Amino acid sequence: MWQVEHGRLCFRHPRKLLWWEVPAGFELPHPALLALAEYLLVSGLGERGSEGGGISPRPFGTKVGLAYSGGCDSTAACYLLPDPTPIYTRVANPSKLHRFDNALLALHEVGGVSVLTNSDELAGTFGRKHGFYGTGAFMVTAILFADYYDFGTVADGNVLETLYLYGAGGHGTKYRARDLSGLQRRFEAAGLYYCAPCAGMSEVVTTRIAQENRFAMGCMRGTDGKPCNDCMKCYRKNALQGHAIPPCRESELKLSNDIIPMLPSLLWSVRTGTLSHPVLDRIDKNISWVDKWYEDSIRYVPDHLRPYFMAKLEDYGIEAMGDDSALKAWVSDRQGA
Repeated sequence: MWQVEHGRLCFRHPRKLLWWEVPAGFELPHPALLALAEYLLVSGLGERGSEGGGISPRPFGTKVGLAYSGGCDSTAACYLLPDPTPIYTRVANPSKLHRFDNALLALHEVGGVSVLTNSDELAGTFGRKHGFYGTGAFMVTAILFADYYDFGTVADGNVLETLYLYGAGGHGTKYRARDLSGLQRRFEAAGLYYCAPCAGMSEVVTTRIAQENRFAMGCMRGTDGKPCNDCMKCYRKNALQGHAIPPCRESELKLSNDIIPMLPSLLWSVRTGTLSHPVLDRIDKNISWVDKWYEDSIRYVPDHLRPYFMAKLEDYGIEAMGDDSALKAWVSDRQGA
C-alpha cells in the first residue's frame, strides 16, 4: 500500500494513487507514521483509516517539524518553537485561483522545505473540493518526513479561532471546547507529539508576532510577494497589519451574513481605528480577550517545550487572558448592529 519508487513516496488508496516527491536516500517511514498519515488523510473524508493495531511503537525523535502554510499563523508558530523545520505542502495541480508565489517566498524567509504532492486530490474522489479535511490533515507531509528529519514533535499553525471558536458558522464564530486528546494519543503512538503553539492566540496576536516577515500573508491568490487585495482574507489581514483596503465583493457578502466568520479580528481593527465599515462599526461586543493568550491551550504544547514557549510569550509581551468569560460567551452575530 505504501512504497518508495522513482523519487516518490506512494500510497495506493482504493480511489487514487497518492504521491509525495522525496529526496534521494529517503526510506520508507516507520509503519506507525504511515498508519497515522493514512488515518489523517481519510478520517476527515468519512473513512475510518488505519487503527495502527499490532504495529510496534516508533521511538520519539529529537527535533520539531512544522506544517507550514506561508501565513501569519504558521509563521508565528515558527517563532514560538525551538529551531523548527517548516515543511510546505505544495499541491501538484492547483486550482485556477491558487498561487504558490507568496507561500514560497514566505517559506524561504523561514528556511523551510517544499514538498510536491497530489495528496489534496483524494478529496475530489469523495465529491469534495481538493484540500485536506480534519484536524491534523495538513500535517501529513511533515509526518511522513518525521524519520528523515528526526522529528519528535510536529506542529501546525492552528489558532484560537480554529481550535476554540469553530462553530457552525465557521472559524471564529462560537466558543466550542474541543477534546483532541484522542488525536494526541494517535500522534504519540507514532513517536510524535502533536503541538499547536498558537492554539490560545487569536490571529491578532499571531499577526503581531509575524509582522517582521515581509511575505507572511496567507493569500493564495496573490503573486510577486503581494496579496490579491480582492478577497475577504486580504480585507481582514490588511486591516490587522495596519493598512485597510476597500471592501470587495467577497467581504461584502461575508459581512451581510447573520454570523460573520473571524469577527473578533475585524472588530479589533475597528476598535484600533484601522478599519471602518457600516456593519462592523455598529457591533458592540466584548473583545477584551482578543490580544491575550488563553491558558487552557497549554495542553497543546508538549511538556518538554513549555519552558521555551512560555519564555517566548514573555519576550513578545503576550499576557495571559485570566478571565475567559467573554471568550466562552462568544458568538459572531450582528448583535448591536
